[in-house]
Amino acid sequence: MSKMSFIGKCLFMRVFFMAGLTLIPYSSIMLTAEITQAQNVSEEKIVTFGSSKLLEETLESLELGYQKLDNGVYSFPIGQYKAIVFHSEKDIQLYIEFTGIRVTLNEINEWNKNKRFSRAYINEEGNPVLAADLDLEAGVYPPRFRRFIIIIIFLVKEFVEFHGQPLLWEHPILEKTLPNKRHDKGFSCL
Repeated sequence: MSKMSFIGKCLFMRVFFMAGLTLIPYSSIMLTAEITQAQNVSEEKIVTFGSSKLLEETLESLELGYQKLDNGVYSFPIGQYKAIVFHSEKDIQLYIEFTGIRVTLNEINEWNKNKRFSRAYINEEGNPVLAADLDLEAGVYPPRFRRFIIIIIFLVKEFVEFHGQPLLWEHPILEKTLPNKRHDKGFSCL
């Protein structure tokens, strides 16, 4: 910045202050506008989970062939396995039990150490389980909710393959590779 332009800006600011006007930096105006715009967009798109409508619409749009088992309980197949969805006003949980796959605690620990977005454990019957939760108390952005379901489907595929089994399922979802923001290796590091 030249010396003259700096002096010119100082004189301009002095005139504003002497006239009793408040000078607000342009960057503050732009930041305020961006925050307001972001709030307006998110307020329009965030859905509170007062009903099962978003869940049912998402499962239908993904063509998962879901069934409503009970109030707030749904199921849909992922290959030879069944995903159970427990949904309430405050959260949603996906639960997948893998019958016919035997794993050790070391394998479960290895999975949990290296994967994100889910947890694995061995249930009371000795079967491995994948579970994932999504907090809904503040609402959910529909694309985020859809991505949550898709991530779980990919994790089921990876879990089965991790234990040397094929996932016996052909679905358009599995033909896509979800981008991974942290790595350029696709979805495999989840």
